[in-house]
Amino acid sequence: MVFVVLSEANRMVTLRQEPTLALLEPRISEDGDCLILEAPGMDPLSVRLSDIAESVNPVRTFGIWRLDGEGMDCGEDAGTWLSTYLKKPDHKLVYFKEGHNKPRRQNMDSKWGDKFTSKDKLTGYQDLAPILLLTQASLDDLNSHLEQPISARNARPNLVVSGASAFDEDLWKYVRIGDTVTMRRTHACGRCRLTTVDPETGAFRSDGEPLATLKKYRMLDKSNPDSKPLGVAPVLGSNLVCEVFGSIKVGDTVYAAV
Repeated sequence: MVFVVLSEANRMVTLRQEPTLALLEPRISEDGDCLILEAPGMDPLSVRLSDIAESVNPVRTFGIWRLDGEGMDCGEDAGTWLSTYLKKPDHKLVYFKEGHNKPRRQNMDSKWGDKFTSKDKLTGYQDLAPILLLTQASLDDLNSHLEQPISARNARPNLVVSGASAFDEDLWKYVRIGDTVTMRRTHACGRCRLTTVDPETGAFRSDGEPLATLKKYRMLDKSNPDSKPLGVAPVLGSNLVCEVFGSIKVGDTVYAAV
């Protein structure tokens, strides 16, 4: 299930614009039909997905970087709840349903389209690739350069792999987890001010870390073709697309091809 917060101007809202979103705690109800949101100072919000109907709820179209996306408005109650929490008017919660426009990067994204194929199955609202992988050793290496260590929550990976060396993931072309799931690396993850959001306070760190330190030693060499589209963004972690689907769990063995 994929959701996105939209602003009054129908623009995608992330931690880059609203760091207090880090304090939201989402979960799905036991029956699988309700999204429940909790946040400091707010009564819980429950949105029953089966009640979201196109005949009542408008389909919102909005930009996801250089592409267009769309999704079902989750209703006035959800919008009011988010607007109250963010202290800004007319915010909306949007839900991706099958059949809605799913942004395709191939031949459409001027920066990264050549990294993807027509067979790649993407989620509704990812920035670039749907999966971000980080090794624990890479996080440990970064923390060895910081006075105030960060957690994986600052980097917001989907997958954290232990047992590798620092930045091994830069070289992995394919990753298999367990017996089935296979993923292909598209490119390194360029990091932005989102990493500077303290996940415990929902505020930007005043020292600009860990981004400031990453810029000192994790910039791609200019000979790397990805250095130009990344610009001034340092890299940490790898973006992946899934080629063979299945179930994974904590503790599964991870295999990598370089």
